[in-house]
Amino acid sequence: MVMTSPELKFPFARELQEQHDALRATVRWFQSEFDPGRLRGQRRSGAASGFLREFREELIRHFRFEEQAGDQAETGWRDPDIQPRMQELARQHGAFEERLESLQRRLEAAGPESAIALPLLRELGGFFADLGRHEAEERALLRRISRDTESP
Repeated sequence: MVMTSPELKFPFARELQEQHDALRATVRWFQSEFDPGRLRGQRRSGAASGFLREFREELIRHFRFEEQAGDQAETGWRDPDIQPRMQELARQHGAFEERLESLQRRLEAAGPESAIALPLLRELGGFFADLGRHEAEERALLRRISRDTESP
C-alpha cells in the first residue's frame, strides 16, 4: 500500500502550521503592546527585555524545527522554485536571531526602569513586521508544498 497523504510526505506540516499561528499571534500582541504611536515612553525596558529573552529562545527553537523539517521533507516537488526559496528563508533565520539579540542587548543596557526610546520602539516594530512577513512567506510555501504533494 502506497501512502500519499501530504501529512506523510511532509510530516511536520501540521506542527509548523501551529507554530506559525502562535508566532503570528505573538507578533500581533507585541506590535499592539509596544506600538510607538500609542506608547510614548510608557513601556519600560525591563518588561520588553524579559519578553524578548523568552521569545528569542522560542524563536530559535522554531527556526531549528523548520530547518529540520525542511531537511527531512521530500525534495521531489514539482515546482523548482520552492527549494531555493525555502533555503533562502532558512538562511534568514540567522539574521533574525542576531537582530533580536542586538535589540535585547540594547534594551538591557538601558536599564529595567528606563522608558524605551522611540527609535528603539520603531526598530522593535520593524523587526516584528519583518518577522511577520518572513513567517507569512513560509506559510505560503507550506501551503504550496501541500498542494503539490496532493496532486497526482
